[in-house]
Amino acid sequence: MNYSKEKVDAMKSRYPVGTRIEIISLCNEEIDLQAGLRGTVTRSYRTYPIPCLW
Repeated sequence: MNYSKEKVDAMKSRYPVGTRIEIISLCNEEIDLQAGLRGTVTRSYRTYPIPCLW
C-alpha cells in the first residue's frame, strides 16, 4: 500500500519511537497478531506498517 507523505508524517508525529501501543482490533485474520497484544514502536518509518517490537 502506498500512503501520502502527509499521512505518514501524521502517523510519525502520533507514534514516535518508544511509544507503547496496543492492538484493539484487526480488519483481517492475522495469526501472529491478536487483540490485546502490546508493543513498542522501535524505529522511525516512512511507510506502513509501523515497525514495532511485540
